[in-house]
Amino acid sequence: MSYELQIVFNMLVTTLPYRFLSYYPFWNSLRVKKRTAAAIIIISEILLLLLDFYLAKNYTGDVSLKFILEISCSIICFITYTACIRVHFFKLVFFYMLFTEYVMLIRGCGVFLSAHLLSGQGSAFYSWQNSCIQFTLFCAALPFMIWLFRKTGERILAADPLPFWKTLWLIPALTNVIILVFTGSLNDDLIQNWQFLSTRIFLLACSFCIYYLLLRTLDIIREQAVFAERAKQAEAISDLQKNQYTLLKKRIEETRIARHDLRQHLNLIQAYLDKGDRTALKNYLESYQKSLPEDTAELYCNHYAIDVIVRYYAQQAKTNNINFYTKLDLPDTLAVSEPDICVIIGNLLENAVEACQRQKNTKKFIQICGQIIGEKAVSLTIDNSCEEAPKQKGSYYLSSKRDEVGTGLVSVHYIAERYDGIVNFDYKDGVFYTSVLLNPN
Repeated sequence: MSYELQIVFNMLVTTLPYRFLSYYPFWNSLRVKKRTAAAIIIISEILLLLLDFYLAKNYTGDVSLKFILEISCSIICFITYTACIRVHFFKLVFFYMLFTEYVMLIRGCGVFLSAHLLSGQGSAFYSWQNSCIQFTLFCAALPFMIWLFRKTGERILAADPLPFWKTLWLIPALTNVIILVFTGSLNDDLIQNWQFLSTRIFLLACSFCIYYLLLRTLDIIREQAVFAERAKQAEAISDLQKNQYTLLKKRIEETRIARHDLRQHLNLIQAYLDKGDRTALKNYLESYQKSLPEDTAELYCNHYAIDVIVRYYAQQAKTNNINFYTKLDLPDTLAVSEPDICVIIGNLLENAVEACQRQKNTKKFIQICGQIIGEKAVSLTIDNSCEEAPKQKGSYYLSSKRDEVGTGLVSVHYIAERYDGIVNFDYKDGVFYTSVLLNPN
């Protein structure tokens, strides 16, 4: 096989399989159709192979040629990658750098094995022997790589789009630079040394350790946010219960007084009946009915905790002249834990009330609906009037108090993920739509 064809063959087997694998974790987050994405990968790969063949015909010297090929390949792959996938840009860059580091490890193992197994005869990076070993290693490691990068992609997608993602990608990127500086020449003396392979392995392990610790830290931050929201909602429930207790004591006292006065009322009614003065009796009964305390005990939901939360925000809505509509067909017990459902409903209703308070016109409303789907799944929808579209950062909405992702919405997303659920937000024609589906096991 000619030197030019060996280069083309090597670039084909060491780029195309990895490119499809790198798209796999985000296959459901594409900006384009899956067929279009596959076509873009194949077309760009053909262009890359043509470029490789041209460079191989017009350049001499493995070191300079390899550098040009690697740079051209990286640029083409990165541009098509970020153009096709709809994920937070710096999250995507982080994953791409981490993936590139793993690719360099497999390539390093390939040239290391070819140098020892072929006794230097096929140790050249672009030799067809090394290409075959590279592809064999890729196939052998494929099941593990699929599992690893699927999990990694899921964790990255679930992670909050916090500002540090703008710099976090530098960790795997700088590790890649170290690998290229100290082990990138791929001369025979270097690749036959165990330090060549161990350097790549330990640097990759270092990146994954940092990545793991980072995601664990994110989980802890989100859990703390959920606990804080639970405490907040518990305090709201406690305040409402205190108000209800005060109201109950007032009603008991009013009942005691009413019972004490009942005898006098009955005597007066009997006197009117004895006189046959029906007009006076009617006027007296109407006057007495108006003096009775108003019955305000409205039941919003059979679930006690949800009823307390909804009543709390219904009162706030009434105070702010906001029309409040409810349709909550939820039983007194749910498969979702009480603190979790209170955090979700409390946060969403709080945001809805705040959005209505910022309105200048008088058409303010909040509508909350809830029902059980199937045996356990809980469906919630909360719609509210909203004059201006909320600011977004990626797929997340920013807090109205600061230009950051609100901790309340982070808690809602986190709880929904734990119940294998989904959260959707949408704004259209002055109405903000929220839907939550919780699917407990």
